[in-house]
Amino acid sequence: LVTSFDGSGNVQFTGNIGVGTSSPSTLIHATSNTSATDSVVNLLTLTALSTGTTTTGFGAGINFQAERNNGVNQGVGAIQSIAEVNSGTDISSGMGFFTSLAGTSTETLRLTKDGNALLRGGKTSDEVYMDIFSDSGSNRGAGYFRFLTDGAGTEESVAQIYMEQGSGDGGSRKSNMYFQVADNGSPSTAMTIENNKVVSTATNLN
Repeated sequence: LVTSFDGSGNVQFTGNIGVGTSSPSTLIHATSNTSATDSVVNLLTLTALSTGTTTTGFGAGINFQAERNNGVNQGVGAIQSIAEVNSGTDISSGMGFFTSLAGTSTETLRLTKDGNALLRGGKTSDEVYMDIFSDSGSNRGAGYFRFLTDGAGTEESVAQIYMEQGSGDGGSRKSNMYFQVADNGSPSTAMTIENNKVVSTATNLN
């Protein structure tokens, strides 16, 4: 139901808007019914145009707002497609994820056009934070990193770092860290840290 139209292209609706459905369950609800069975169906397209000449940094984005407890709206984050290369023959973009601190949005994660993930500063420009949590019940479930490379057309593990929970719990919990590198295709421990101390290293480490 259209409740207002100001003549400048701004329209206000009451209720939910359905695209491809007569019973929308959210404010905007798009439904597609195609013959596709093994491919993604795009339901939304955002296009950014310019009356000027675009360059790197140009792109399309989504802003998020939320109401503070005093009734005032405030920006709480954004997702942006940001051009990292922009020429007459190519525009290649990364994807930026922005979080908000006191109403100011800051890019905290960038997935670059090359597929790399860049973590930005957390509290200050030189601090980066990443928390990895697992509730799998495995003592190696949390803090697991694997480094892969393309070997003979297949992905192969060349190094890994993992945490193994030690004794204790809560504030007295202890843990072990293992640093491993490939040895004839299989991970081999090069260094072990137990309870904040290096307890063993492989030989011939420079």
